[in-house]
Amino acid sequence: MDFGRPYLNHDTINARSETLLSTKFETRVNDRVQLFLKAYRHTWDTDYTRIYNVLDDNGNLTGETRVVNDDTYWGYKDYGFNAMLEWAVAPQADLVVGFDQQNYRAEDDVWRIADEKEQVNAVFAQVRSTPQLFENTVLALGVRNNRPSESRDSTVWNLSGKHALSDRWYVQGNLGTSFRLPDAEALFLRELDDLDNDGVPDGGWFAVGNPDLKPERSRNVNLSVGYAGDRAQVELTVFRRDIDDYINSYVPFTIAGVESESFENSDDEVNVRGAELQVD
Repeated sequence: MDFGRPYLNHDTINARSETLLSTKFETRVNDRVQLFLKAYRHTWDTDYTRIYNVLDDNGNLTGETRVVNDDTYWGYKDYGFNAMLEWAVAPQADLVVGFDQQNYRAEDDVWRIADEKEQVNAVFAQVRSTPQLFENTVLALGVRNNRPSESRDSTVWNLSGKHALSDRWYVQGNLGTSFRLPDAEALFLRELDDLDNDGVPDGGWFAVGNPDLKPERSRNVNLSVGYAGDRAQVELTVFRRDIDDYINSYVPFTIAGVESESFENSDDEVNVRGAELQVD
């Protein structure tokens, strides 16, 4: 990517530093209750330098150079924590409840994404059966509610199970919903082809983010049949996924008389069907 224009690029440098710190604590409160705590901090910083060759009207090198980026900054800071309690409420079932928080701040002066920050709080719970409830069968039902500060709330759920047909054959599956938030580029991009650095597009590519984007929402189902032998394991899975509010990238539009591109949620439902065969 740094040398996508070999005739134009003279020198490109990404001077990058990254720091990741995490800590985890686990304790068994009693024979039925366990507590899990985890916290992290992640920083990722880059100074970007880009120097182009100067070309004449015929596209030939003149021997001169010009600086497009001089230690231009892009990076992010991300920190948060997770607290989870696992409780054996009965011999037939376990309960998991928890809280999750993420704080994210990012800035990109190269790709022109302004200094933005977001916090996401989430609560989640799951109930899981044990073999004492249904012989040869285990089930789990979970739900999670996500509340971002800069986007719309979303609740997802998942039901999964596995049943042993014999000592070697089994069937399993899951059914549920999921979501995907729009990324910083789709929300806040302010990129334009401005090689003169005068704030005016040079008649080239121009894209703008859309802060009103909704998260993608999907419904999922997976069904599998498998065989676990002494010398081989085989599993066949069929799946389907239906996606609403699919985020389209670089949709053409016109702003101030300039042909541009942006992002939008599609009105059409996206349908995915597939199968997977795994042999070990």
